[in-house]
Amino acid sequence: MLPSNFWFRINLLVAACAVSVLHAESDAVVVAAAGNTRPGASPTGTITPPPVLACISGIGLSASSVIGGSDVNGTVMLTGPASSGGVNITLTSSSTSAEVTTNITAPPGASSANFSISTSPVTSATNAVITTSAAGCLVNANASVNIQPAVLVGLTLSANSARGNSSLNGTVTLNGPGPSGGAVITLHSSDLLVSTPASVTIPAGQTSASFTVNAGLSLSQNSVAITARYGGTIQTALLSILPGI
Repeated sequence: MLPSNFWFRINLLVAACAVSVLHAESDAVVVAAAGNTRPGASPTGTITPPPVLACISGIGLSASSVIGGSDVNGTVMLTGPASSGGVNITLTSSSTSAEVTTNITAPPGASSANFSISTSPVTSATNAVITTSAAGCLVNANASVNIQPAVLVGLTLSANSARGNSSLNGTVTLNGPGPSGGAVITLHSSDLLVSTPASVTIPAGQTSASFTVNAGLSLSQNSVAITARYGGTIQTALLSILPGI
């Protein structure tokens, strides 16, 4: 036969071991021992979950294609505001023609961080992939920038006409800095009355260079075309040779 207080003891044991969740408030979970069941009793503790880690959600660039030697601005977007310690972001470039800051930090509370890309002059189109990553995050992001070589955009002469046995200056211009080793521009005259150098070199990092045009003696007026060529691009300037000296 069971003792008269058997079920009373069983109830006490269950009440002492059970833990129940009373309520959750502001992401904090409050728990209390079920044995503390008297009216108005306070919870025994509060468990606050760790803050959500902000990770990389994407990357944006101010331009997808630029002339070598130009700068590009970039932004790394996060999945949410950075925590109190900020988010340290690592960046890499697949090409030496696009230099990027290795490490940047999104400050506490920020949902993005900015950086810049410095491109170098190139002789042919070059694609650079910029990749970002952050510690503790499984997802990376990347974006590409296409670096284009500079193009010949201008050929000008210091005068539109000249008399025989005279000289004038010509200038060739690129739309971006010349590459390493310089940009060699080939020159040509359509008439033997006018002579130019076979070529002129725009130095590395520069956008223009000058050369001399010599006009010979002519008995009648002639129109001569001066042509400059670089990388498949041609520019032409006309020079009128007047008779006499």
